[in-house]
Amino acid sequence: MSWLRTTGLSFARQLSRSLDPRHDYEPQACYNSFCKHWQQAHDIIQKSQPNHLHDDVLGVVNHLEQLATLLVLEARAREINTATSPAACLEYLLSENLLDKLYEWAVCTGKYENAVRLEQLKLFGNLISHYSAQVIAAEPFLRPLLKLLSGFRNELPPPNLESQLVSVLNQLCVALMQNMKFLDLFFLTTHTHKGSQADISAPRG
Repeated sequence: MSWLRTTGLSFARQLSRSLDPRHDYEPQACYNSFCKHWQQAHDIIQKSQPNHLHDDVLGVVNHLEQLATLLVLEARAREINTATSPAACLEYLLSENLLDKLYEWAVCTGKYENAVRLEQLKLFGNLISHYSAQVIAAEPFLRPLLKLLSGFRNELPPPNLESQLVSVLNQLCVALMQNMKFLDLFFLTTHTHKGSQADISAPRG
C-alpha cells in the first residue's frame, strides 16, 4: 500500500477523494495501516513535551488525516459491497477510545489547541457522514463529541474552526433526524468543568 506514504498534510485528503475502493481496498492491509498510524500518533501523544509541541501537533495531525482516509476508504468499500467484512477500522477506533484520548490530549496543547480541535471536528464529520448509524449512540463516539462541542460554549472560534463546527452540527442534525430514537442522548447530558466530563444517561425506552 505505497499510497499510504504522506508528502504533506493535504495528501490524505486528496487520497480520500481519488482512491477507488474497488481497486485500492484490501481489508486486512487497511486495518493494519489504521492500527499502525494510531499507534504512531499515540506514541507522540504520550511522549509530547511543551518544548516540542509544534512538531508533536504536526505529527499527530498527519496521522489523524491518514486515519480519516482509511475510515472513508473502508466506508466506501462497504457501500459498494455490502458483503464486505465488518468495519474493522471503525471497531478499533471505538474499542480503543481513540476519540477520547485525542480530546484529552488536545486540551493540553495550549496555543495549538484550535489546530487539533479542527482535525477532531473533521474526523467526527467523517464518522457522522459515513458511519452515522453505527456511531450515533456509541459512547466512545458520543462522549468525546459532547465534550468537544461543549468547549465551544461562550467562545467565538476563528472562521475556519467555526465553519467546520457548523458543518459537523449540520451533519449531526441530519443524522438525528434519521435516528430520532437517539435524540434523548443529546438532551439527557450533564457537563461539568467546562465540558471536561460528561455523564450520558441511557435513552428512554
